[in-house]
Amino acid sequence: MTKSMRIELALSGTWALCFALLPWGCGTAEPGSAPGSVECYLDTECQRDLSYWSEPNGSVQLVAAACHIPTFLGGGQQPFCECQLRRTPQPRPGESPDPYVFSAWPGNRPGGCSEYARTPGCSYCEREFPGCNIDDAASCDAVCADFTEREQREFARTFSVRERLALCSAQHTCEHLYELEGKCYVGELSRFEARAHDCSLSDAELLAQSTSAETPSCAPRAEVSCASASDCPGGLACKDGVCGPCVQQCQGSVESAGNGPI
Repeated sequence: MTKSMRIELALSGTWALCFALLPWGCGTAEPGSAPGSVECYLDTECQRDLSYWSEPNGSVQLVAAACHIPTFLGGGQQPFCECQLRRTPQPRPGESPDPYVFSAWPGNRPGGCSEYARTPGCSYCEREFPGCNIDDAASCDAVCADFTEREQREFARTFSVRERLALCSAQHTCEHLYELEGKCYVGELSRFEARAHDCSLSDAELLAQSTSAETPSCAPRAEVSCASASDCPGGLACKDGVCGPCVQQCQGSVESAGNGPI
């Protein structure tokens, strides 16, 4: 098992897949982009392997599903599903990759994207999550089966992608322009919600755009009116007539101190 695969077992499915599949990981920062660091001397040092997008990424199979109360990332949110999936990487010439298990958490990151897609955008929005019950062993079966189907379709896809520009600037930092499925992106293509631009713009016009600009891929969960927690989706409490996340576990219509809505 590689270091990146061990990291994958400890991180969310999407973040971990970036470490396992992309040599430079995910996020807004480019490799070696700390202030004053030297990232490149030649344009060729800025070129990226785009096979993550241009080729299938293998297959996934659901291993286990369970409902949990958050114990990380600050907690204080509603219960969500943990879906354990076994990924079998796409074999490439001269390689014999081993299958490994990673976790994804539909229902995590309230108000945003729970699990991101391979291209900028979302595979599962938190607002889609129907809730789950930590006392019901089958509570997440349907959610995780649905998510696994989405991941399988996503891993099987191939994308039209090209590196439009890979330039080592006078400051010895890499400048990137990519065209993916007819849309153009500035900076690393691995950013989850990177903003898409019109490809008719010139290289100079595109490079003038912010490399950190994002376009949220999920609308917030619509408010649900309630008289008690029994009117709310699983794992949400009722406060001031509106369903909302809990500090810990929401138990029916009981909303006691330390166990009620945030």
